[in-house]
Amino acid sequence: MTASPPQPLDRRARWEIAGAVGTGVGQLLTAPLGLSVVYVPLVLAGWALYLASRLRQPEAREAIGLGRSGLAGAARAMAGIGGLALLGMAAWGARHGRLVWTPSWIPLLFLYPVWGVIQQTLVQGFLVRHLADRWPRQPVAVTLAGAVMFGLVHLPSWDLTALTFLFGLAATPVYLRRRNVWPLGLAHGWLGAAAYLWVLGRDPWVW
Repeated sequence: MTASPPQPLDRRARWEIAGAVGTGVGQLLTAPLGLSVVYVPLVLAGWALYLASRLRQPEAREAIGLGRSGLAGAARAMAGIGGLALLGMAAWGARHGRLVWTPSWIPLLFLYPVWGVIQQTLVQGFLVRHLADRWPRQPVAVTLAGAVMFGLVHLPSWDLTALTFLFGLAATPVYLRRRNVWPLGLAHGWLGAAAYLWVLGRDPWVW
């Protein structure tokens, strides 16, 4: 049987891919200069405005992964992945004397998932989704592309880059199967908060 040819991307898809990649490149350029504290809020505001215009259409919400379709299945998968990751990080933190709790963690558990949902929307909803539609028979390559993109935007911290790359490898197949961003974003936020304290030994509020 002859494989079906790659499907062409429309103009919106190309712009969304360019926007997602451009956001990552901007993070790579501004982070070493200590400008993330300015860049990240600007990116949040810009993408929030774009999403507000797109999500007025129910079909757009479902297509991107911000609707109800696939939510339960994605939540079950991410609960398993997140539970294992949390146990692993707790073991690492205990071994290195970093299994601590600080009051600054409490607001982070509420705020970081918001940033997590936005990041996962960019990576999964605007990059992985379009790549998967373009090359539907290449899930491994698409998964690697999503994981690499997610990891690279966390440079120059190689530790954080490695952790996010691994998260991308685990989370992207869940998105490809369920096409729902919400559980990925929540897991991203909560696991990221734990990773900062227990694995990296850093206060995420200190830039």
